[in-house]
Amino acid sequence: MYGLPSKKFENITLGLQYYNYGEFTRTDEYANSIGFFNAGEYAVYASTAVHLDSSLLIGAALKGVYSNFDSYISYGLLTDVSATYSLKDGRMMASLLMRNLGFQIKTYAGAREPMPFELLFGVSTKLEHAPLRWSITWAHLENWDMSYEDLESNNLNGESVVSSYSFRDNLVSHLHLGMEFLFSTNFNLRFGYNFKRRQELALELFKHNVGMSWGFTMKVLKFHFNYSRASLHATGPMHTFSITTNLAEFSRK
Repeated sequence: MYGLPSKKFENITLGLQYYNYGEFTRTDEYANSIGFFNAGEYAVYASTAVHLDSSLLIGAALKGVYSNFDSYISYGLLTDVSATYSLKDGRMMASLLMRNLGFQIKTYAGAREPMPFELLFGVSTKLEHAPLRWSITWAHLENWDMSYEDLESNNLNGESVVSSYSFRDNLVSHLHLGMEFLFSTNFNLRFGYNFKRRQELALELFKHNVGMSWGFTMKVLKFHFNYSRASLHATGPMHTFSITTNLAEFSRK
């Protein structure tokens, strides 16, 4: 990501996301190796925001996406739009986000597929007399029923099993909880919990910490270091690192 200053808007951000799925062995119907192929996906985007007044901030991002799985290629155009309203001198914020609103320009094999559209609403508050910020997010508001078809499990008739959610399951599956301890301007500690991930990916005999995540942000000199650990499954967690800095701080005065 790279941010550009703007007099009319908030910083204009340019970015690139890339997922490399690696190299695969190509085989025929008899499992004979006949070569190799690669797979990967890209997203190029630009985003910015504008203050309509002192309390309301509107943000938007335009994304061009490209996917390549061997000879199957697809690309499309997506956008994200958000509205954030702040209260109590910025200590409380409420946001509404529409993510991945768009369409395919070129399909994989002639069949047009829906984009992973998602509607989210979140509220975040910093306590007035304590170094703590908490947040709660309602995800997938566009779809109340989070039941899904389990393609890996079959019944006696060989049909895939539908995992039906009760009212309680649906209610908590939309909730994401977060907490951040603000120890200083140079070090913060963060925690999160995803109910949906817990319900769908935890094993009955080994739930471990699936659905939980934690991390920290630390400033050293002119650099911000971020780390997070998210438990996605009993097989192991995902670790994420990032480093950000303001290049203007390195210019000579």
